Amino acid sequence: MSKCCLVHSFRSASETTVSSIFAAVRICIWLTIVVQPITVQCQVFDVSTVAGSGAITVWTPGTGSGAGFGVINALACSSSNEVYIAGGNCVMRLSPPNVVSRFKCDASWLTLYGIAMGPSETYAIVADAGQHALFKVILSTTAVSTYAGIPGARGETTTNTNAALAYFNEPKHVAYDSGKTKLYVCDNGNYRIQLITVATNVVSPFVGTGAQAVNTYFDGPNADATIRNATGIAVHSNGDVYWLSACLWPSPSLWMSASL
Repeated sequence: MSKCCLVHSFRSASETTVSSIFAAVRICIWLTIVVQPITVQCQVFDVSTVAGSGAITVWTPGTGSGAGFGVINALACSSSNEVYIAGGNCVMRLSPPNVVSRFKCDASWLTLYGIAMGPSETYAIVADAGQHALFKVILSTTAVSTYAGIPGARGETTTNTNAALAYFNEPKHVAYDSGKTKLYVCDNGNYRIQLITVATNVVSPFVGTGAQAVNTYFDGPNADATIRNATGIAVHSNGDVYWLSACLWPSPSLWMSASL
């Protein structure tokens, strides 16, 4: 047990036509601090390589280390225990235990950064930051169609807009809510999190002013908050949305959250 004295300084000012008078008040507060031991329990997991050689290469089907991957930017899991791996202009599929096949590679895709399994897992949504659009891929046929945004057109959506007419600027990571009724998009170049309502296919600004956060984030109501470089996003079962933002002084990464 120990005691310490905390000194607080308060500054007040009264303005006159001649000068300003400042007063500093020092207050000493005695606190009793009790230090108690804390028990931390850690669970140990075994980590093993499922697929890939550990080197960046071309996207190559194979088993285990015989499979080849380019730069992997996103993963999505299906209820059938398959993992979809996105990056570059390809999506690979990892089937148990360690078989990698080419699910879909499309020459029109430039830089896939996000992937999410759609309602009933009949399709997947991929976010192409280079094309500034989201694409829908039917799982049974791998047919591709534009889901939101105008491919190749960089822009900004600031009001409720039909997905076919909406603009994005380097959309990266995407995530559905637990009911698959809402799709959240990290619209990185616009410094926003966008919301797509599945039933209406309408894109709505969810978080962010459109201004880049500089030196610090501003917390507050969704429309007033500032963000920068959202590098991952997930939705809790209670509806809260979490994203990871990086490259911001003084902390390299911060967790942010918002809810409707």
